[in-house]
Amino acid sequence: MSALGQILSPLDKHVFLREHWARQPVHVRGHAAKFADLFGWPSFDRYLNHHLRFFAPPALELYDGRRGGGRIPPELFQESILDANRCPLTVSSPARIRELCRAGASLMLRSVDDGDPQIKRFAAALGHELGENLRVDLFYTPPESPGVHQHYDREDVLVLQVEGEKEWHLSAPTVRAPLDMPDYAELARAPIYPDHVFRLSKGDFLHVPRGVWHAAQTSGGPSLHLTVRVACRTGIDLLRWALAELAREEPSLRENLPLTLQAGAPYGYEPAALGEAVARIRGAALAFLERPDLVARYNKDCVKGDRAAEPYQLRAQAGVKGADAAWTEETAFRRPPGQRFVLERCAARDVAILSVWGAELEFPLSAAALLESIFSRDRFSGRELASGRGGAAWAEAAPVLARLVAAGVVFVVEPGGASLG
Repeated sequence: MSALGQILSPLDKHVFLREHWARQPVHVRGHAAKFADLFGWPSFDRYLNHHLRFFAPPALELYDGRRGGGRIPPELFQESILDANRCPLTVSSPARIRELCRAGASLMLRSVDDGDPQIKRFAAALGHELGENLRVDLFYTPPESPGVHQHYDREDVLVLQVEGEKEWHLSAPTVRAPLDMPDYAELARAPIYPDHVFRLSKGDFLHVPRGVWHAAQTSGGPSLHLTVRVACRTGIDLLRWALAELAREEPSLRENLPLTLQAGAPYGYEPAALGEAVARIRGAALAFLERPDLVARYNKDCVKGDRAAEPYQLRAQAGVKGADAAWTEETAFRRPPGQRFVLERCAARDVAILSVWGAELEFPLSAAALLESIFSRDRFSGRELASGRGGAAWAEAAPVLARLVAAGVVFVVEPGGASLG
């Protein structure tokens, strides 16, 4: 089952995407063991002990449950110590954090998918399935605490209740499709009465669309939940990309606008010259947006913006020179799950261009069929490449694989199945 299917079960993911995603909240009841393999109290303690000491805002934030969930100033949970070289170092204070949490403070850890291998794999699979960038935050809330103050998010949110219980109050958006977090004026206009009340238990799932006001409260026990923030591309993102492309391709748009101030003219300016410039800009922008290859170009740039979830296999990557002699047809290779790519054939230059994980790699055009074969598989050996579609002899495949391994795109698997590195 896919990552999205697992966290939504028993709700069908196609029903969710068609009827709920980014439209309306939905609460899906699960069972206590649903997220047991992903995260829980033991994982939480291990994460705190391995990472928390050197965390600082915004990676670590605390919210005051006694004052409606407002953010606690960092100086109240940090301390200064001397490192091994006797230099002062500001770190989080375990004693102060414990004291604040005993007094009702909630703890938020940002981007735990960067520090926990299990959550990292889950996030990479889910991001690939949705085709969007995301991050995973962690919230711990002690008993009888309101957690974070009422607010809305600029991302679509998926809540995974991994331990305990929490009651959520949700209200309809007051800003349609917000791009920014609410400011103080908006917070003052926050809805008073909720439209939905959901009580999440261990194993439950909740979707909070972008812009939906929400606040949560624990009761008799502590709560631990993961918040998956999905930063979907918007029409504004497409226009920003188009503007950047236009700036590269159309030098006339980078020129100064005409000086329009005229002392003797009505209202102190002469708009005709500026009107001509606006018409020229409008024409260039419309022509670009109507290009038949616009969608393909935008999608390619989005794929190029992907980043590796686990970029290092340094022993193979740094020692890859001469790897075609060290490897054999029986050497196993793998591609990470969720890896997107674009392969283009450029006959005019006799090259194949591979765009993957922020890199753009050029190969001889004759290697295009081999690259298609490699990127149609999750795991393979040299012998399987030779016998498959676009089969290539090992002598042809080894240099291509060596380059892909050096770039951190394909990984070597040792005998026995373990990843090398």
